[in-house]
This record gives sequence, C-alpha cells and structure tokens, in this order.
Amino acid sequence: MFTPPRPAAHSGLFCDSPVASLSRELPQGADADILVFGRNDVRSILFTAYCERGLPLRKFDVTWCHEDEAITARDLIFFTLLLDGEADSDASWDLYFHFYVGESSAEVLRTQATKLLALSESLSAWNESVYGQNLKFCDEGSMILARNVWQQYVEGDWQSGEAAVRYEKLAERFRNHFAIPSDTKDDSFLPTGTRSASPLTLAAIKEAPQSYEDYGEHGTFAQPSTMPNPVYAASFFTGSTLAPAVNPLLGFHLATAFARLAPTSPLGLNRDDNSAPRLVLAAKTQFHEWCAAFREIAKDRFIIRFSVVCPLTFCQTLQHNSATHASSANQFRRQLDLSYYELDSKAYGSTGTAPRLFDVIDASNSFDQLGAMNILVSSSPLLKIAASSTLYMEIPRLQNETYKESFDSMLFGHPPTISLLLGLVPVEYWTNATPVSYVDELMLTSSVSTHAQTLKSYAWLSWKLAGYLLGQTRDISLLTLNPADLAKILHAVYVQTLQRPPKASDGCKLLPHKTAGNGHVRHPGNFVGFVKQVLYSVNVDRTKACEIFLDLLRNDASSVFGREYYVELAHQLHLRGVYGGDSALSSFSMGLGTGNPRLGSNVLESSCVVVRVPREALDKILDTGGSTGSDLLLEAIISLEQQSSEIMRARFTGLQLAFGEMEVPADWVTGDFSDATKQEHSEKGDRRSLVISFDAPTTWAEGDLKARRIAVVARRTQNDTDEPEVPLFETVMSDEHHVSTTRRSMVLNALPITSARAVAITSSTGTTETTPANTTLTANIDQDNGHISTMISVVKIIASDGRPPPMDMRTMLLRQTSPCNFEIGFKGDAVYKTAFPTPVLKDTIKRTVDPKSGTVTLSAPLAGPLDLDGFPELICPISLGTDSVPATLNSVHVNLDSLPVLSVEEDDKQANQWLVTLTSHQFSVRERRAREALASSPLKVPAPPRLSFKESLFTIFMVASGLQGGSTGLFALADQERGNQVLLFVRALRLDGAAGSVVADAAALPLTRELVDSRELETFLLVLRELEICVIDVDDAELVLWKRVLPAFAERCRIWSHGPGCEYKRPGACVPLTLLLERQFMCTCGNGRLPADYIRLPEWDVASRHAVRVAMSPTFSSPYVEDVVDVEMLRAQGGVEGLLRDKCRNCNATESKKGGRLLKCTRCRSVVYCSQECQRKDWKKHRMECKPLDD
Repeated sequence: MFTPPRPAAHSGLFCDSPVASLSRELPQGADADILVFGRNDVRSILFTAYCERGLPLRKFDVTWCHEDEAITARDLIFFTLLLDGEADSDASWDLYFHFYVGESSAEVLRTQATKLLALSESLSAWNESVYGQNLKFCDEGSMILARNVWQQYVEGDWQSGEAAVRYEKLAERFRNHFAIPSDTKDDSFLPTGTRSASPLTLAAIKEAPQSYEDYGEHGTFAQPSTMPNPVYAASFFTGSTLAPAVNPLLGFHLATAFARLAPTSPLGLNRDDNSAPRLVLAAKTQFHEWCAAFREIAKDRFIIRFSVVCPLTFCQTLQHNSATHASSANQFRRQLDLSYYELDSKAYGSTGTAPRLFDVIDASNSFDQLGAMNILVSSSPLLKIAASSTLYMEIPRLQNETYKESFDSMLFGHPPTISLLLGLVPVEYWTNATPVSYVDELMLTSSVSTHAQTLKSYAWLSWKLAGYLLGQTRDISLLTLNPADLAKILHAVYVQTLQRPPKASDGCKLLPHKTAGNGHVRHPGNFVGFVKQVLYSVNVDRTKACEIFLDLLRNDASSVFGREYYVELAHQLHLRGVYGGDSALSSFSMGLGTGNPRLGSNVLESSCVVVRVPREALDKILDTGGSTGSDLLLEAIISLEQQSSEIMRARFTGLQLAFGEMEVPADWVTGDFSDATKQEHSEKGDRRSLVISFDAPTTWAEGDLKARRIAVVARRTQNDTDEPEVPLFETVMSDEHHVSTTRRSMVLNALPITSARAVAITSSTGTTETTPANTTLTANIDQDNGHISTMISVVKIIASDGRPPPMDMRTMLLRQTSPCNFEIGFKGDAVYKTAFPTPVLKDTIKRTVDPKSGTVTLSAPLAGPLDLDGFPELICPISLGTDSVPATLNSVHVNLDSLPVLSVEEDDKQANQWLVTLTSHQFSVRERRAREALASSPLKVPAPPRLSFKESLFTIFMVASGLQGGSTGLFALADQERGNQVLLFVRALRLDGAAGSVVADAAALPLTRELVDSRELETFLLVLRELEICVIDVDDAELVLWKRVLPAFAERCRIWSHGPGCEYKRPGACVPLTLLLERQFMCTCGNGRLPADYIRLPEWDVASRHAVRVAMSPTFSSPYVEDVVDVEMLRAQGGVEGLLRDKCRNCNATESKKGGRLLKCTRCRSVVYCSQECQRKDWKKHRMECKPLDD
C-alpha cells in the first residue's frame, strides 16, 4: 500500500496558494490531458478557462482525483450548476465558500442534488445524461460515494435537533482553527497567505488579518447567517476533517485589491463599492469572471473525470492499466476503506478513450500528505514523452530553513543523483531562473518573530522528463552502475527515509493545527516502488545490487532503529518481484516451532496479520485537545524474546487501516467500512475499533504465539514534542480477540502490483539523433555519502570505413555545445557527438585516448546549477516539440489581454514603489555582490550575460513605470558598433497574480539587415528620432542572450498559431533560427498579430507588420539554488517594519548618516537620501524624472 497509514487526515477544502493555469507551459492550441490531485479546488479549472479566452482553440481532458468523496461531490455539483448556466453566480459563491448560507442558496443545492441523484442510478445512466459528455466518473465506486453525499444534501436537517448541536460544535472547532493567538497577530500568521497578495503583500498587512479573523468568526464573507451550508454540514458527518488555514481567499490573486489599476483594466474594482472589504470584492470579481469564461467553452472543450481514490493508488493502477489494460492493480482505494480500486473497464479498456498518459500532472498541494518521492515514483511514468510534459509540486519551507535545504530534504539525498536515477529534471533547480516571484513571501517570513519559526511558505517546482531541458540526445545509452555503487546509493537514501523528523526549536510556537515537516511519509512498502523505478532506469545487475543493499542494511550497526524495518523491506522486495533471493530474510527468520494453528498445515510464505486496536486506545491521539491525528503515521511492531533474552523486533509500516470489528476467528475484516469511515471522526460516540492489516513473512506470524508480542504505535511526522512515538496498544499474538492471520490481503484478489517504467530520454527536437559514436556511460560515487560524484563517458569512435580513425591526444578537439552535449574531433577527421545524462563542464573533464581500441574516455565531476553561468540560454530554454511547434521549458504562459493593467500616471508613483523592490530582487544575494563589485571596479570588466540581461530588464520596468530614469515605453537594444538591433515598445505593465509578479506587455521589432536595407521602415525610424527613447547598450554576449529569450517571450503570450510555412518547420531549424548579427532569429508567424491601436505612433501601421507581441517578466533566481533575499540585511534594517519605512534611494539606509530623518530632494520632494554623497551618485538616474513641485 503506497498510501501513508494515517488514522485521520485533513481534507483540504480549498487550495491555499494563488491558483495557476493548468496549461501554463503547454503550447497554445495543443489539446491537453491533465491529471490533478491533492488539495486543488475548482478554481484551477475556472482560471484555466479564463486564461484560454482569445487563444487558439484546444480541448481539455482533466482527471480530477481526490480521496475524499465530500470534496468530489461538492466539486461535481458546482460544475453541473455552471454547465446549466441558470444558477446565480452569487449562489455558487455562497455554496462553495461559505459555511453558513441563506435559504435561497440552500434550496438551489437541494434541487440540484435531487436532480443528480435521479441521473446517477448507474454509471451507464450517468454517462448518457445531460452531464455525461463533460463530467465523467473514472469508476462506478466513485459515483456511488458521491451519491451518498448528495443524498445527505437532500435529506439532512442541519437546523434543528441533535444535528444542529453537533454542527455548532464543529463550527466552534472551525473558529478555533482561525483563532490567532494574541501574541502572533502582528506577524506570525501572515506567511500562510502572503503569496495571495503578491507582489503587493506589504499593502495587505493591515487588511489581511481582519479578513482572516472575520471569516473564522462567521464562516462567511457575506452578512452573518445561521443556516449551515449543507455542502459542509454533510462533509463533516462523512468523516472529513477540516483543514487548517482554509480561508478561501488565499486561492485568489488579491493584489488587485491594492494595486493602482488603469480605468479600463480587466478585473478592476469599483473603488466606490463599500458593500464588502476590498479583498472580498477582488476575489468575487475574479470568481465571476472565471465562472463566465468556463461557461463559454466548457460544453465544447472540457471533459472532467472524477475519481474518489488515493492519488498514489490511482497512479499505480493507471500505470498497470497502461501496460496491460487491466482495470485493477489490486490496490485498496484509500486508507480507512477496504474496497479495492477498479477503473471503469469501458473507459479504460483496450478501446477506451480515457487518457492514461498526461501532458500535465498537478500535484501542487499534495506534498505534505503524500510525500515528494511517492509522488515522483507513482506519477512521473504517466507523463507523455514530450518537451512540454510537466509535473508540478509545491515545496514547503519552514521559516528557519532555506528552500535549498527543503529541496535536499524532500528527496532524502543528493538532488542531482536522485533526479538522474529517476530520469527527471527539476527545472527551476537547473535553470536557476523563474518568472515566479517569492520576494514578498521570503521577506515577510524572514522578518517574523522567532516564536513563529514553524510557519511554512511554498514555492513551485516543475519536473520534466530528462532529454529536453539540458540538451541530451534521444539515443543516449542507459547509465551503467556497479551493483555495489547502486546499493550504496539506495542505502544512503533509505537511511534518510528512516530518520526521525527534526524536533521543533525550543520556544517555537506553532499556530493551531499547522503541520510542519517535509514529507516524512515513506515506508518500506513504497520505497520498493522507488527501487523498482531506479532498476528500470539504469543498467545494473539487479539481483546483485539488491543483495548488497540488503547486506548493507543488515550489517549497519549505526542504526539499530533502521534495522527494525529490514524484515518488511526485504519481504516487500520479494512480494513486488524486485528481488527473489532466499538470503534476504534468512538471518532474521524464526523457527517454525509448533506452527500457527490458525494457518493450518499449508503455511504461506506471506501472511496478512490483522490487529484490532480498541477505540479507547485511539483516544490518545484522536480528538484530544483539538488534535485529529493527521500528523501521525501508524506502525506495527512484532517482537520475540529469544532464549538469550535478546529481543528481536520487526517494524511494519505498510499498513491498511479501517474502522470496524473483527470476527473470531477471522478470514477478513467484516462490516460496511465505507459507512464506518464516514461516521468516525465527528463524534466520540462512535466507538468502532481500528482494524489494521499488513503483510509479513509467515515465519514472523507463526511459531510460539504466546512468546510473540505485537504492538501498534503512532509515529509523529512533526516531532514537536518530547514524545515522537505514542504507544497505542500491545498484546500477545495468541490473543484471538485482537490478533488474527489471514491467507490473503483481506478482500484483495491478489497481492498489490507495484508498477515501474523506464523513462526515455529524448532529444530537444523530439527526433532521433544519429551519431557515429557509440557511448557507454558509467559513474563513480562518493563512498562517504552515497552520491554520484563523477560521470564517465567511454566513446567508441568508428570512421566511415568501419575502423578507428587516427587518434592523437595532442590533436584532439573537445567542444561543449550544451550543458550535457559534446563534440569530439581529431585533426583531419570528422566530428563525433557524445552526451552525458547530467551537466558537466568541459574544463573539469579528464581525457584519455586509446588509439588501439578507438576509444576516448571523458571523466568529469557533476556540475551544479551555479556552475552553469556559462550557459545563459538556460534562463529561458525553448525546444521544438510536436510538429516543430516551440515549447517553452521555463516560461509560464500568460494571456496578456486578461491580466490587470497597472496605472503608471504621475500620481501613482508613490503607490507603485513596490515595483522597485520587486524588480530589484531579480538579483540574488550573490548577484547583488557581483553587481556592486563591478560597479566599484576601476577596470571595465564586462558583466556576465545573465547579470546584464537582468540589469536591462530592471531598466525597462523602471523607465516604463516612470519610477526611475524618466518615463517612456520605447526602448532600443543597441550594439555600440552597429547601432539599434531590437526595438521594444512597452504598451502596458500588467499584474501577474499567479506568479506574484508583473509582465511588460510589449512588441518586439528586430532590425535585421534585410529589413533595414529594404527602407520600408525608413520613415518610421526617422519619427523615432524625435521621440523619447531609452537606449540600452548591450554587448555581443547579452545580445545573443536576448535572441534566445525573445522567442520564448513571444511564445508565452501568443494568440496565433504557427502556420505550415513557419521557419521553425524547415529542415534543421532550431530556436532561435540563428545567432548571427542582423539576421532573422524568430519566425514571422506572429508578425503584425497585434491588437488594434496597440501603440499610437506615426507610421506604426507599417512598422507593426514586422513586430511580434512579447511578454517580458522580471527573471528571478531560483530559491532552490541560492538566496533571493538577503535575510541578514533585511533583519538589520528592521524586518517588515523596516520595509514600510522610507529608505535612501541610493543605499537603502533608513536614517541620515548624521542621524535623524532622511533628506528629501529639494527639487521634487519625492525621494530621500541619507547624505549628499548618495544624492550625487543617484543624480544620473533621478535627473530624468525629477520635476519641480511647481510643475
């Protein structure tokens, strides 16, 4: 069982991060198969539909997976209301987000639920209904579970009697979730919602707390009501557990509530509307617009498939189905449920049309519940083999750690090693670039008081299949590993999975019910899935590797605790078909003794142990002090006291849980476990026992049962107490009232199937790239930590005549063409291509030539992301995908016409100062130091291209906003010798709430030699000479980078399609088309495809024919690689309070060098300085914008 064995788990009622488009990195117009699981809500689909307005048409097939039927039933009924188009959108708002509603909204729900019950008598009846073409179930069991909830919508009476009393108790618990301790109101809770208001978080500091508390107090954003919302009343009584911090506003883009927007801006607010707080008005405006967009296209372009199942179970089942068309992988549906999961055989059979592979897998809110490694192993094999295929996660960061530390911890080891073995690439890690800003959140979480250190913030992490981002080729050979080396790697990872979670710092105070931790939800059962995936992805003697791995564990004297998991791990490796050696359990096996009479004479190799834990034992962890046990994982321990008084212990963590009772003797657990699960969490009056089952070697389930004891303990995933493990129950194994052994895993027909699939490595063009060089790849590891340290490429070179060419080390040429690709040449001979599966640097390569065998051996240590500054193209990589359509690999797509427009009038300057903070943080702490060193150096040392590019972007945003250096929307990228090379016309600056940043809506006009010589633009260029234009000097290296980036900027916002004559479709084409000076480097498909009246300039109608629309965003360093915010400097400046204070325009000082207040510019009185020296240094920039007050 992959699913973590929790006795209770929070159900995420709402996503708690700003919603993003599900198709944000897919080429526009390409149909999309998408898998969504975790705590996403309907806004993911609504916002996706909103982002599709005006784009090339495409169809969506979305699989919506959640293990709580109450969430699925709610989302389904919401979508049916939208498809009907009859319900008032205010009613939909109330029903989805409020815990108390008016009678009219409740009646809308009852009527709709009654309608759905009549249409869902059977799965075939539902498929033939009015909703069946757009809303489908992946399996009949999911439909039945949803129907049970709809039935309660219709029949429940939540306003009278015992039900009303019980609901009020639950409402009180809900209010407690939102109660902010008095000593934390000023700062500690803020990090849970800061991303929602980014990039204007500081403006929201005062209003956000009030919104948070008001919702917690009343359960509604409208006038207080007393009628419980049946959607949530029913969900409470089905066993759902209220998730913490479920303020639904957190999923919206709340910056529009505080930004100065242009009068005609999309999603603008009526500033005279005082009917609700502006945060609520902003959210409702977006909600209504998103709903309207979905209604416009849903019936023709959306299919949404629902499944009530643990996402890990669904992924494993779908992997098995893809390979065999079998509808079941013998997996339980979820925890606390003994039904096994089976897909609809019609939709997922050999002729079924339901997607088995996906363009996008969004697991963004699943990290805490499922664990990062579990998600990667189970879901990544379901990605389509394509450049644009992406798996999304959100990685949490505790306040007292960095994102880099979180990233290292989530993979339980060395990220380059783990991603290499899984055939995946963490995009933001290797590119060290992202258009998504975490600046506001990092500044605030770094500034909160120390008693809130366990608060978490989140950052996106995108995973793509290896072979696109870093330039590997499709026919690269599998990595060959020595069995002992792979065993060492597996041992290093496994030992880390067993480490106890870190204990919270002394004095830390956690807000109510906030769960800290970094995904400590692995156990031997699902670790086997990781091992199986790795064995499929490398060339190794599998049996030998497993033998050595198990020997390392068995003989690891440093971890007595770890050895207790050995028996289950070895057993699971055998059961899942990974390793069948007899020696795995031999040293830990027990004598048969008298045998287990309950098994009979035909003793099984594997037995299923069933344990009944009395309800009073569970009261230690369930519903005590407000805790629901969601941070606890259960384990079973079998122990035997030997004659030598040595106690042998084996821990088992792959548990399946259910609430019910056990027959004596038992063949399986009895009872309607779905109903039992639904009634458990809400009331202590439900005294059902917890029944636990797990697979164990028969030798541990037999023998002298009176001498064997079995215990059940609860292990904390968040170690914030002195008691990391809570004993629940213990008895002898001969206790027939509490312990039984069955011959099979309960109701399952066979053992669960763990699937694995080798992830192919593909080329950046999506085509097979032939090469005359035959390459063998091997690796060396660091024996101290089990990480891959060195890659070795042995290249067999054969000339066209079939023999090795003349080879001499002295004449050997080695050229690096990408972080992974190399060309080898010898004097007078052809060039031979080879590639590494992970980045290395040419300067670190050791070379060996063997002329007799015709081999060249290249050996190099692994490079890190900061070593790749010599490949600035990684800042915005782009690849040619299907039909030679460009796929952006690190540039989030935006629909410019749907984004709010900032007002940049003179009166808005002070309100727009947040733009300075945002765009200046493009420079990481490391880059800031390099920037300062370059500025103070007497030598004219050119800046690295990446740094220069960010400097140019900073200039564009400052000048276009009028905040620094004048005010104009006209820019020229100019070469000092050849003049203007590219003209940029910024039409508007727009808010990008999903990224917490801004976008410059601009047109790019490359001045090629052919275009200039045609004299078509002669008049237009003469006109520009009379206008204010900001010339940005770029050197050759930066100009090359702009030529790489501008095609990606054009692709991310295009509303047109690439035609059959597209230059990218020519044989041998790439993106950009060329890097040569004054040559065409972008295709012309988007030329002239601009909105009417885009720019009001003389002769623009002529110039626009050669201009393409681009979306330019600030480019930030990745927090997974380096520090984005200088935390120490920030704290020295007073943290959040310091951010709100005036600062010296030049050096950011908060007071005069002579003490006291800062000095204002005597001319404009709008900027301040700490000294005349700083004013003189800044005058070159400020003089262009400094206007006397009299003006």
